[in-house]
Amino acid sequence: MRKKILLIDTDSKIPNLALMKLSAYHRHKGDNVSLDWYFGKYDVVYASCVFKENKNLLRELPFTNVIKGGSGTEDWSVTLPDHVEHIMPDYDLYCSNYSMGFTTRGCFRKCPFCIVPEKEGKLRSWSDIYEWWDRRHKEIVLLDNNILGLQKHFFKICEQILKENLIVDFNQGLDIRLMDNRTAKVLKSLRHKEYKFAFDSMKNEEVVRTGIKILKKYEINRSTFYVLVGFDTNMKQDLYRLNTLKKLGQNAYVMRYKKDKKYIPLAQWANQHGMFKVYTFEEFCKKKYGAIKAEEIIRRT
Repeated sequence: MRKKILLIDTDSKIPNLALMKLSAYHRHKGDNVSLDWYFGKYDVVYASCVFKENKNLLRELPFTNVIKGGSGTEDWSVTLPDHVEHIMPDYDLYCSNYSMGFTTRGCFRKCPFCIVPEKEGKLRSWSDIYEWWDRRHKEIVLLDNNILGLQKHFFKICEQILKENLIVDFNQGLDIRLMDNRTAKVLKSLRHKEYKFAFDSMKNEEVVRTGIKILKKYEINRSTFYVLVGFDTNMKQDLYRLNTLKKLGQNAYVMRYKKDKKYIPLAQWANQHGMFKVYTFEEFCKKKYGAIKAEEIIRRT
């Protein structure tokens, strides 16, 4: 007997991988699957929440016995069973024109601001691209949290990407601390979206500089660096890291650990790459806010 299945995506910024896998599983069984369509009665309701600040949205759902999962929920023990986890996702659920998935899970770093080690455990290989790559797509998005931590596996995945002539987006970023000549050479050989790295701590300045130098050696001249603010740095240190990246010819993307309004001008400047490249922070503030307001903002930094 066919069941009516409802999938609820409360806050995903990209197609929700878990929901696409659940959709594929139930459609293979012949069930009717709906995404975010609340009218009517359903036999099973799944709801995903990615960000903790949105977990209250789950409580407002007009259903009982909802199966809830995701990083934003209070119970991280809720995971997909293996026969669903390793299924080809239903990309048609979101009309997605690219494939996405994990080839590794976990991370060996223990960054105090990151939930990955606690949620996913130690770094380990998970799959290759053929498990979740839809042959209709020429672009893939890797969601690995630290693929460079498994060097042999990283090179294997890159060989698969090269063989299939795919465009790759390392969506979660790559660890600049693990950059070396061989890795940079392989990255240069790939068809790729702009590479992403991180400059989260002042203590990483020298290794960031070294990594950028290696990348430039292989003509990867500009990448985007996530810059964490509001965790263990002050505004002066935040602006220093952003200006360091600017001087080195890189793009930056401010990640606010706390949604403090004082970081908004920094984010507005850095996250608009055209503005970041052309204007200093002081020039941007004057252009955006006027001379008097800009003076106040700059004084706070």
